[in-house]
Amino acid sequence: MLKSDDVTVDALNEILNIAGCVTKVDQDGDIFVQEGLDFGVWVIIDRDKKCLVFRTYMRCKQDAPLDELDAYVASLNSKYYLAQFSYNTYENGQAFVNAHYFIFYNFGLIPGQVIFSLRTFAEVFIEAIKISDKDDKFFA
Repeated sequence: MLKSDDVTVDALNEILNIAGCVTKVDQDGDIFVQEGLDFGVWVIIDRDKKCLVFRTYMRCKQDAPLDELDAYVASLNSKYYLAQFSYNTYENGQAFVNAHYFIFYNFGLIPGQVIFSLRTFAEVFIEAIKISDKDDKFFA
């Protein structure tokens, strides 16, 4: 078990590497898990709230119906328990579907729980995209 005061980028990176994940730490200290999951995920330490944030996204295709994104994301949130889905659109018309999940570590972290939750989060995200967009309306 990792005590809450010992939750650091280095400690998490070591846990992820031991589990077979290939990671990269960015300039903000966020860990990007590049390999070892079904889909790339950022692991972010929020020290104020004492939680880990798992975050990922997928770019929608250029001709995706942006006016249908609210309903699409709401349907994902009603069907999938582990990820909280949202979306962003930009001035250039590009849209992204995002997902995040929080694990609080006030009382410490169990490394196996982190790895299991992270793998499940990535699996749920990619499954949600594949199953819910069968006609390729949002993703190619």
